[in-house]
Amino acid sequence: MRTRIWGIVLVPLLLAIAGCTDDGRPSVASAGTATATPAPSSTLSHYDQVVAYTMCMRQHGVPMDDPIGTGDDADEGHVQPGFDKGKADAALAACQSLRPPRVGPEIDLKTELSRRYARCMREHGVEQYPDPDAQGQTRVSQEVGEDPDYPAAKNVCDQLTDQWYASAAATLRPSS
Repeated sequence: MRTRIWGIVLVPLLLAIAGCTDDGRPSVASAGTATATPAPSSTLSHYDQVVAYTMCMRQHGVPMDDPIGTGDDADEGHVQPGFDKGKADAALAACQSLRPPRVGPEIDLKTELSRRYARCMREHGVEQYPDPDAQGQTRVSQEVGEDPDYPAAKNVCDQLTDQWYASAAATLRPSS
C-alpha cells in the first residue's frame, strides 16, 4: 500500500520537474536572472547562434536589443547607445566564442553601410562617432551617445541608411 502511495505522489512530481527543464534550444529572454551560458555547436542554426550570443551579452549586463531578422540573415541586435564601452568590451570578450561569424551575401553591403552611417553621423554634428570594426560593428561610447546632436543625426542617418540599403539590396536579389 505504501509503495502505491509513493508511486502516486512521486510520478506526477517527477513529470512536473521534467516538464520544467530546458529543452536545449536557446531563446532570448528580456528579463530574468539566468546564469547558464549556452555553448555554440554546429547543430545550431545561425539564428540560434545569434540568440545564444545575445543571451550571453545580457547575462554580462549589456542592454542588447533582440536579434534582427531570421534564419541565416539574422544579425545581432544593437547595444543601447551610451552604454559603458569598458563593460561592453568585457562582455564581448566573455561571449566572443558564442558570436556567430557574420556571413551571407549582404555582409559586404552591411559593412559599407556601417561606414557610410559613421560618416553621416560625423557630417551631422557627432564628430566623435567611431568607424565600424572589421566585422562592421560599431561601439558607441557613452560620451558619443550623450552628444546633443546625436538624436537628430541618428534620425537623418537612419533614414538615409534605409534608402541606401533598399537601393543596394535590390541589386543583390536575383532577378525572377
